[in-house]
Amino acid sequence: MSVNNYRKCAKCGKTRAEDMTVTYHRFPNPGKDNNTKAHAWAKYCWPNDDWSSRESLYSLHKINKVLCGRHFHSSQFYDSTRKKLSKFAVPELTDLLNDKTNVFNQNAAPSTVAGLQSKS
Repeated sequence: MSVNNYRKCAKCGKTRAEDMTVTYHRFPNPGKDNNTKAHAWAKYCWPNDDWSSRESLYSLHKINKVLCGRHFHSSQFYDSTRKKLSKFAVPELTDLLNDKTNVFNQNAAPSTVAGLQSKS
């Protein structure tokens, strides 16, 4: 399977071809119980976009957008295998700032990353 056939993380662009150990999690369906969670995921990936309509949130679920497990704190998984997220899991920026091998740190200007790390 070519790299182009792998889904990319909506936030950092990682694929399973690049790292087979990372899990990928589909955007939540914003039904009556998941609207808040779906909104949090969308705002995390695209903070400047308007995610007020359920239709816009549903489109992310419908086209199978995913986030990799690196964006979630370990406490948001059911167990240490980090394969299944808890029901109310939302992505967090802190895991990215602590992971020296991620795309965010590799592509950001050194002063930007250092500034973000000093704020945490």
